[in-house]
Amino acid sequence: MFRRRGCLFGCGSILLICVALGLVGWFVGVPRVVDTLQESVGDTISTYVAEEISSGYSRAQLQQGADVPFYFAAINNDLSGAEAGNDGFEELAIRGRGNEIVMEATFTSGSYEIAFVPSITSDGRLELTPTTDGNWFEDKVMDVLGGGFEQSINTWLEENGLVLTDIRVGEDAVILSVTGE
Repeated sequence: MFRRRGCLFGCGSILLICVALGLVGWFVGVPRVVDTLQESVGDTISTYVAEEISSGYSRAQLQQGADVPFYFAAINNDLSGAEAGNDGFEELAIRGRGNEIVMEATFTSGSYEIAFVPSITSDGRLELTPTTDGNWFEDKVMDVLGGGFEQSINTWLEENGLVLTDIRVGEDAVILSVTGE
């Protein structure tokens, strides 16, 4: 009689521990990976804008209209040192392919290549639309990568009173045509 209950309590305890570890992974591990990715992309693009774009163009030039290139090689160079090795995240690379911006995220568990088609919203902001449907994790990675890129560019546009008029994607750069609001 006691052996059966002991076995039941033992199995129940092991099951409870597994559920607890799963919940910790879900509510702690996944958000940490998401935050790492979002910070890496967002911070790198924001830094690139601050260092390369703001120093290369005066506000008056941008207000009058300019073609502003975002070079993938320079962005990837900045990304290569950002948060590598943390929370299973190893590397992130951005490149152009046709009319798409392709982001490849490498984790210890595998690699994900996600393509986005850039477009302009009605209020002159950047919008990245994923071209593929994936599983839950891939969808989350798509949202984070696209969102980090979009948010950084759109924040820069808002802070400078600019709107997008055209977007061109090349293999080595995405060129944003901007003008004053």
